[in-house]
Amino acid sequence: MKWRHKAAVIVTAGAIVLAPLNAAEATSFGKPVATYFGSTPVFGPLVNALCSGLVTLANGAGTPINVSNSTAVTKTVTRSDNADGSTDFMVVISGPIPATFTSIDVLDCVWIDTNNDGVQQILTEPMRSYRALAVPIEGTGVNRTVTFELNVPAAVGKPVCDRAFGVSWSSMQSLLSNPSGIASGSWLALYTPKACAGPTPPSDVPEVGLSVVLTITGALTGAAVLHHQRRRRLAL
Repeated sequence: MKWRHKAAVIVTAGAIVLAPLNAAEATSFGKPVATYFGSTPVFGPLVNALCSGLVTLANGAGTPINVSNSTAVTKTVTRSDNADGSTDFMVVISGPIPATFTSIDVLDCVWIDTNNDGVQQILTEPMRSYRALAVPIEGTGVNRTVTFELNVPAAVGKPVCDRAFGVSWSSMQSLLSNPSGIASGSWLALYTPKACAGPTPPSDVPEVGLSVVLTITGALTGAAVLHHQRRRRLAL
């Protein structure tokens, strides 16, 4: 039986362990799709490495990234688990996104946190980099939003963490081999806190499991009735 569940979470710490697989296309939410970029032969490994630093807002050498010209925004993550073991995530970035932006390139850095400590372990918890280009920005004022979705393989039953960024993809890509250029933050427009979406139980009980529960409940109810009748006969 195929089941899905959806649970919205807004958090600032958490974890996911991501299998080193190519992700399928996310389809659960009907939003613009961020695709896995880490498998591309030229820039993929560099972007994955950058993502490991971006979790703590640092470049590859550990130097803090200048965020003075970018905007801090919040994030909501909604997950939908699939029968194939993968999980679709819908990410909503919201906040006072400058009106000069009508669309934004998105970089989302994702990992599965196997030890559930909210820290990406480079050797044991592979980072996955996802990108979506020219994602529309909706809303006005302090309530502007960017919404996209992505698919993470082998994530069912596991906590998944990510941090999202609004970037100029072309500017960022040109600086991938330039740590000081990355640290300048000239490519960064928006950034969110780290967020984690933990596993939750299915919203419905499979038919077999339900029948077992009902059988056990019926047996317990019958036993209680017999016990009550036996006590009444002894009392008489």
